[in-house]
Amino acid sequence: MSSKAAASSPVGEAFQPRPTARKHFHRFYVENQCYHVVSNTIRRERIFRDRTHAQVLVDAIQFVRRDRALVLSYVVMPDHFHALIVPREGCNISQVAQSIKGYSSRLVNRKLGRRGALWQSGFYDHVVRNEAELRETLAYIHRDPVVAGLAPDEESYEFSSAGRLNMVDVNAYV
Repeated sequence: MSSKAAASSPVGEAFQPRPTARKHFHRFYVENQCYHVVSNTIRRERIFRDRTHAQVLVDAIQFVRRDRALVLSYVVMPDHFHALIVPREGCNISQVAQSIKGYSSRLVNRKLGRRGALWQSGFYDHVVRNEAELRETLAYIHRDPVVAGLAPDEESYEFSSAGRLNMVDVNAYV
């Protein structure tokens, strides 16, 4: 079949670029599932190397624990954060991530006396499929500051849930 014929067939048309196509896929929500969420600061600015700003982000994560989500683990890195999140009924992962990012943006921008974006638009999320993946992801999140050279061991990094079971809901989920 010629390329002209392929383009005019229904199957060929499906594979042709569409100039008005959306740049992003719609997010697929799975209820009562655990998500590994990662979000980066705008231009990967190291905003959270400042302890007061990092604490604002920890507070934002704790804020969503009140009524929006179970938080199983988290770590605040200088230019991004990781969290394992299970949205509560009536909330989805986009709403939870937006709450964390919006809360922290407002307070950090106020402290810095600036306006504008603090976070890159969107975020990465991955549904954790089983207990083994949950354990691997928990370990990965807590190891991140050690691998980055920010702490000698997981529990000594102040802006992480490692060793702080009172700051997370992992026992309520597993």
